[in-house]
Amino acid sequence: MAREWVENRSNDWTAGHKALTLRTLVQDAFPSLGSRPIAEISSSELLAAVRTIEKRGALEIASRVLQRCSAVFRYAIATDRCKKNPAFKMSEALKSPVRTHYNTIEKGGFPQLLRDIDTYQGTLTTTYALQLMALTFTRTGELIEAEWKEIDLDRAEWLIPAERMKMRRPPHATY
Repeated sequence: MAREWVENRSNDWTAGHKALTLRTLVQDAFPSLGSRPIAEISSSELLAAVRTIEKRGALEIASRVLQRCSAVFRYAIATDRCKKNPAFKMSEALKSPVRTHYNTIEKGGFPQLLRDIDTYQGTLTTTYALQLMALTFTRTGELIEAEWKEIDLDRAEWLIPAERMKMRRPPHATY
């Protein structure tokens, strides 16, 4: 059922996300639940499987596996292969992973950011990358994977293709 759900959803995902999603299910859910008919899996069995992941200290993975299992159960309900979702509201029983937030720039702090980048003692390539990211508001991966064919110097335009963007939206232009 999980493999079918992954295949059904994969048109919306990159190949990397599809592989990661399936890998987490295979490694963390399949060992204890994978051979069972989906309609027979209970909340306590699912919780035991997720608690095994928690015991490794992998709280974020436990949360993601539970989310993916819940999606598989919703798919099974939608395709009339089971009647209930044992993952429903189960996140309340999990330990919360510690969320860390990246530093932000305070209002009016952008000029200082640019000065800090100018005085950065790292490699010139890194300095240029930081300057470009600050001026274009692109993601690190978008910059790292940039190709010259995306950049039109005459128009001072960089078109990032949708398939390289997080939300996969139409090409994003930065000027």
